[in-house]
Amino acid sequence: MALLFTHDGVLYIDITDRLVDFYLSCSIHYLTILGVMGKTRNLARDKMLGFAKRVLNRIDGRISVIASSPYPGLKALRKLVNCVTGEGVAVVMAAPEPNLKGDNSTPPRAVIDNNRT
Repeated sequence: MALLFTHDGVLYIDITDRLVDFYLSCSIHYLTILGVMGKTRNLARDKMLGFAKRVLNRIDGRISVIASSPYPGLKALRKLVNCVTGEGVAVVMAAPEPNLKGDNSTPPRAVIDNNRT
């Protein structure tokens, strides 16, 4: 989902509900929020989580939501998981750690699945 900003670089949160409604009107099955690209990393953590909660409240369980951590590492991932899983996120995606080589020499250290009991 796109993050919209004003000309001054401030998160344009007031249009979020209309954007979510548009996506839902297109009969989507899931929505990915936050992410590893774009300006998400520039947002303060409270603004990022406020945006996520606003989207989740608007969706109200009608579709699955994937939250993608914009910060690499397990510590940042754990903070995101703790904040959004209780709000209705189905899956949390992690940004890769910067030292991964991509040749399977570094196995993943953790997989977090909100659907496990």
